[in-house]
Amino acid sequence: QECLFFFVHFRVRVPPMHGSCTFAVISLFTSFLTSQGACPVSRWIDASTPDAACSGKYDSEGYPLVMVFSDEFNMDNRSFVDGHDPKWTAIAGFPERKQAHLNGYTDLAEYATTRGGVLKLKVASRQTGQSAAPGYPSISRTFSVPMLQSWNKFCFMGGYVEISARLPGAATQPGMQAQFSLVGNLARVTAAETMVGVWPWSYDDCPPQNDVAANQDPSVKQTISKCKGAEFTEQYGLAANKGRGAPQIDILRAFAGTHQGDYKTHKVDTGACPAETQAV
Repeated sequence: QECLFFFVHFRVRVPPMHGSCTFAVISLFTSFLTSQGACPVSRWIDASTPDAACSGKYDSEGYPLVMVFSDEFNMDNRSFVDGHDPKWTAIAGFPERKQAHLNGYTDLAEYATTRGGVLKLKVASRQTGQSAAPGYPSISRTFSVPMLQSWNKFCFMGGYVEISARLPGAATQPGMQAQFSLVGNLARVTAAETMVGVWPWSYDDCPPQNDVAANQDPSVKQTISKCKGAEFTEQYGLAANKGRGAPQIDILRAFAGTHQGDYKTHKVDTGACPAETQAV
């Protein structure tokens, strides 16, 4: 079963804009432990999390859940530079490849820090040049933004996630995309090469070739999947008909502004998705 990690960040879609976003708490509950009515003692559970918040949640079948991760962000001036924080890493040096994205990631404290009991994330109009690795050409971006990940630090295979957040700017102010998501640990967000053939989903069945919606983008199809058969998957040391994927689950992905997307124009008319009438 795929292991998931958190990532939280801004993207900049259209200039001009400035803004900030705050997270008051991030929590995860699972059913793998027995709830005891108080917060378990764990390095992953914030010591300031109240006992009342650590239980009282149930899964879809009615089984009790217990907290296994929390961050209250109560300690001021935390640094998220790689290696400084046990739970989070601020990404730097992995530029967005898409020209539609105007941002470059930074780990400077002024963009991601804690103050007054919240995690504060800031976007600023500041030129940034980044390279994916030494020797590669630098990519220049107009805005500097933060991205925090728990990749290679904390991951989980299932549970219930809670967040408390205040989104940036005004509802009618365009340009900002605030995001809190889960991604399979096989991939690392913004490191494009790690996402090829495993992202953004993992197949549990094999869609027929005439299923246009399922086969619309061959470039992101799961490379090692059960659809190739047991003989193919077993050569990678996997169980028969088991694949390898890095699904992405967006818990929060908010686009501010007054623009309304047109599904017919952008999806149906371009042939990306079929036109279907669905009963409500």
